Amino acid sequence: SGPRAFEEAGVTPKDIKYASIYDSFTITVLMQLEDLGFCRPGEAAHFIRERNTAPGGKLGQPFDTALSPNGNILYVSELKNNRISEFNPTTGAFIGSWGTKGTAHGDFNQPMGLAVDAAGNIYVNDFGNDRIEVFTP
Repeated sequence: SGPRAFEEAGVTPKDIKYASIYDSFTITVLMQLEDLGFCRPGEAAHFIRERNTAPGGKLGQPFDTALSPNGNILYVSELKNNRISEFNPTTGAFIGSWGTKGTAHGDFNQPMGLAVDAAGNIYVNDFGNDRIEVFTP
């Protein structure tokens, strides 16, 4: 349904500056993990079974996502790991992450919402520290 929605809207994933994805049905979350490239089609259950979404895993309670302006980096906020992780949105390959639990700039306490502006600045809703953090590319 994603490609059809993009077609009907007259946009492509590269045009999207902010995406917040959520669904309360387990199968939909599994499909989104695959469709977003965190794992290959048919491998979401294995991805989760290998504890990739557990604290300390590849993802620790992922909450929100945002794409870089050129569409080559997918940012994921992780509540449990108190960090922002970067992935290649095409391959799902892990690029890196930053942040740890704390109150200094670059530290987080339950990072939630993400947004990226046209210049590539990354805005993080650091919920537990009651602030918005801004990072330049």
